[in-house]
Amino acid sequence: TGIVANTMYYYMVSSKFYVYETTKSSYGYGATSSITKDTYEPNETNTDAKELKTTGTTGTTETTGSIYYVKEGVNEIEDVDWYKVKLSARTFLQISIVNVEGLSNAYLDLYNGSTNSVLLGTSYPINNNTDAEAYIYFKISVNKLNMLNKSGKYMIVRGEMTGF
Repeated sequence: TGIVANTMYYYMVSSKFYVYETTKSSYGYGATSSITKDTYEPNETNTDAKELKTTGTTGTTETTGSIYYVKEGVNEIEDVDWYKVKLSARTFLQISIVNVEGLSNAYLDLYNGSTNSVLLGTSYPINNNTDAEAYIYFKISVNKLNMLNKSGKYMIVRGEMTGF
């Protein structure tokens, strides 16, 4: 039978060389998806955050990423994507997260000091409230209430950078 997208699979691994086979590993689990690999991985932590540019034309697509959440019983597999943006003192950058594939009518959680559930396509400010230029970090993750056993691709579209 074929492999079904957004499904949890349990497996064991062993190696075979001619008639010899190694002892099988303990069970592992993984999930499948029809979405291609995110080229910006790994960016699972703020240490690995991908930098977004703040120069250029407003409305520029900064990056296209993928995200998923699969759960079966107590086992969960989730992708989170960290980004950073360098902002001047007391400025903010408007961003929108836009559906590319598989995320229509979805909410993603945007963490920037606190978690906000953001509807795709909605503009959201990334703020630098300090008196000095600084990198501001934010994380995109799935909203587990409406993304169970789903995967998809998104774009980050950059809006205006404004002082306050």
